[in-house]
Amino acid sequence: MTNNSTINNNNLFTRGSEWRKWDLHVHSPLTILNNQYPKLQDGSPDWEAFISKLELLDIAVVGITDYFTIDGYKKVKEFKKQGRLANIHTILPNIEFRLNSVISSKKDGQDPRRLNFHVIFSDEVNDQDIEEHFLHDISFFYEGNPQDKDDTRKLKRSNIVELGKKLIEQHKKFEDSGLSSLEIGTMQTVVSHEDITDRLKDSRFKGKYIIVFPEELSNLIGWDGQDHHIRKGLLQKSDMVFSSNEKTRLWCLGQNPYAEGVVKFVEEFKTRKPCIHGSDSHKIDEIAHPCALRGAKEHRCGAEGGDCELRYCWIKADPTFEGLKQLLYEPADRVVIQKDNPTPIKSNYTLEKFKISQTTICDDLSIRQTEIELNSGLVAVTGGKGSGKTAFVDLIANSYKDRCNTNDPNSFVRRIADQNPAIETTITFKDKTEFTKSLKDVVFFEDSEVVYIAQGELENYIGDNSDLDIYIKKLIFGSPQIKDTVKSFEFDELINEIAEVQDKIAKKCEVIITLENQTSQESRQIINLESKQKEAELKDVENRLKELEKAKSNEKIKIAQDKQKTISEFKSKRDDLTALRNLLLKAVNFINSDIGEFNKDMASINELLKKLGVSETYNSISYMQKADLESRLTSVKTEITKIVKNIEDAQKEIETFEIGVRDHTKLLDKKRELDAAISNIKVRREEFSKKESALIQAIQDRKDLLKQLVKSVILQKKKYEEIIGAFSAQKAEVLSDLNFGTKIHFDSAKFLQTAEDVMDNRKVTVTSKEGKSMFDDLFAIIDSILNGDENNIDNFVVEVEKLNKEYKNKLKSSQAITISDFYRFLFGNYFSVIPIVKYKNTHLSKLSLGQKATVLIKIYLAQGDKPIIIDSHDDHLDNEFIMDELVKAIRQAKNYRQVILASNNGNVVINSDAEQIIIANRNNGLISYISGSIENPVIRDRAVKVLEGGSDAFRQRQQKYRLNN
Repeated sequence: MTNNSTINNNNLFTRGSEWRKWDLHVHSPLTILNNQYPKLQDGSPDWEAFISKLELLDIAVVGITDYFTIDGYKKVKEFKKQGRLANIHTILPNIEFRLNSVISSKKDGQDPRRLNFHVIFSDEVNDQDIEEHFLHDISFFYEGNPQDKDDTRKLKRSNIVELGKKLIEQHKKFEDSGLSSLEIGTMQTVVSHEDITDRLKDSRFKGKYIIVFPEELSNLIGWDGQDHHIRKGLLQKSDMVFSSNEKTRLWCLGQNPYAEGVVKFVEEFKTRKPCIHGSDSHKIDEIAHPCALRGAKEHRCGAEGGDCELRYCWIKADPTFEGLKQLLYEPADRVVIQKDNPTPIKSNYTLEKFKISQTTICDDLSIRQTEIELNSGLVAVTGGKGSGKTAFVDLIANSYKDRCNTNDPNSFVRRIADQNPAIETTITFKDKTEFTKSLKDVVFFEDSEVVYIAQGELENYIGDNSDLDIYIKKLIFGSPQIKDTVKSFEFDELINEIAEVQDKIAKKCEVIITLENQTSQESRQIINLESKQKEAELKDVENRLKELEKAKSNEKIKIAQDKQKTISEFKSKRDDLTALRNLLLKAVNFINSDIGEFNKDMASINELLKKLGVSETYNSISYMQKADLESRLTSVKTEITKIVKNIEDAQKEIETFEIGVRDHTKLLDKKRELDAAISNIKVRREEFSKKESALIQAIQDRKDLLKQLVKSVILQKKKYEEIIGAFSAQKAEVLSDLNFGTKIHFDSAKFLQTAEDVMDNRKVTVTSKEGKSMFDDLFAIIDSILNGDENNIDNFVVEVEKLNKEYKNKLKSSQAITISDFYRFLFGNYFSVIPIVKYKNTHLSKLSLGQKATVLIKIYLAQGDKPIIIDSHDDHLDNEFIMDELVKAIRQAKNYRQVILASNNGNVVINSDAEQIIIANRNNGLISYISGSIENPVIRDRAVKVLEGGSDAFRQRQQKYRLNN
């Protein structure tokens, strides 16, 4: 007989494992007991009504159920072969057995009943093998004999009919019941569970059947009574349990209400048991209508407007028997009993399809046209070295960011960009929008973004010269629970405030440098010397004037005085006109440039206010007398020229006077200049004194700013602690083993290095060979502040000023090093607030590179719901951490975001239960891709070959929480 499989194409489900409705408990119209299906006039089953009902349903897999036979299954398959039931992909035989175990329970007060047992076979098992090498090899009790062994019969329809016929003849009530010999025989036929499982050991059936124990009656068996062992034994040999009860589901997984935990459950019951559910239909309206209220008083099941409590069986797998077997390995995650589709609602920008055009890149490299529908869960891209894994994910990333011009040497796009291949890619998103681009197009999808961790990128954050803590800080602030929050805004404001304080300190240092230069001892000596010189010159001029005035008449003296007065007036007017000219020039320049810039700023302000819905606006400014100012400037320049000419003429006229008068006039002019100079020196003395006071104040201001800087950093830490608290309170389960804190860090290494750069090592020793430093006292004070002693802030400022006075004159003699460099060093900000991240109470710095990489990927996975693409980082991952941490993190993350992972690590791909596996292949330079689920035999066989540790990973997955293979 030929293979009866309804699966002819192992690559039908290229999107991988998806949630679909299954009904594995549908009795056929040939079911022997409680058959309420419609019949034709001749009494035969109305198969058309049954098949038509099935064709209306959104059911991917149906289990056709009969007592002790597969007759109904065979009949339904005939319709499938004729082209009917196109909506149902797979039909499986479900054989229901009545066991020889009888239960009598006080829990419901009903008559004793027999337990049932189900065996669901793969549709790949030959019908004849099921009947001849399983069913017909099972024996049932026919009649007993005294002093002899029991008479048994093989489980065949004819033998069951024979039993029923005999019982009808022997028992009046059976005869009066109106039931057929087949019905009476089936009611009385029972088999042993031992016989069932013994017959299933036949090699024909290995790996091709599932035993299901129905909860319906077994829950009436008390664990504390004489039937304890019966119930336990049946559960032990069962693969699954028929139940829609949530408590039962959890109990069968070794969870509460089972109190002993998973390991103990497996020790007691051999495996965890996934719960599945079916409609257990015995009439048309019950098919694929698994109502929990069926049979309840006053409940009209299926009635329009009714209150049915539907409990569909949703299975995440290919609709195949291999798909059903995945529940054995993933009993908690692959099956859900509920009304609505359990597919998680994810971002509309989840990638639904990716298309790559047929392209020849060079003589030995080309890509076959590829169009792959992508799963919304975990998409694992794998393949041999150089097969095209990175090409696939890098081409996706190229739609979001410029991968042609990236500095990443591992980028596939960058490596081929110079050859300018005509590659065109198209991404189709969940909301059906599309984005198409050629390789080197400088256009990118801007409506959303993906997180892309390129191959080798983790090295930037986990290597010896990296700072993983700082990078994690960026991830924290980019998390949904922190990004765009008030706390984040306040933290940013503190950063700006600290930057402003730093800027003020820098500017204050420049002011201090200027004031220090202006109030130096040398400057004081210059003023004193100039004062003495001018006073001596004035005294000499006054004596000479007295001598001249003695020898001249009053008339000659007056001529000299008048002429000197005229020249003085001219010079005074010249000075005033020059000052006026400068002010006019400044005003005109302001009008020409600054007013225009001001008005541009006002226009931008008004535009933003309008955008924000604020109706109030601000007026621009103008100056209507600009022409008058320019005209006045021109006339002033002309007037200055005239005045200068007048001064020149007056001085020439003096030269024509007789010697006595001329000398007298010049001495008078000299006296005026000396009087003015002495007055100016007096003003300079006063200004010097003011600058000395200003210097004292500037130094005090710098001290205050330094205090403010430290206090702001402390406040920043407190604000950061609030952010860490908010982040930790809502952190994803992925991060449950990570603890987050914060601390203030003082970069002493940078401080000492900068000191080395500016200090003269011949005069000072920044750090001795013994490791002692001239700044040890400062560092001790800083340590106390970092440990919470804010009272030491004043001592910190005092110590800094002490170091300033002691070492400011011990700089390197190079002209490139100035006092500005010293101040930038000493008064710079070496404080920063950084996160403290611990994995199970171990600081990240204590972890290996592989452990750091795993922790970092976990943090990436926890952030947001945007798709995340991770290129191969297998070399950086810690193998022990992969199973303990990364697999668990990926399993959690894929429930709320799409994860596309390029990896050849079998544990990552298989034990993370990838919904879809894309296998890259390169043959004679041609890159191609195939995709499907783990349960797809073609994909599984290929994956075993290309994944590192693939066979072990599959074996580990299958044996997880199982005592038996």
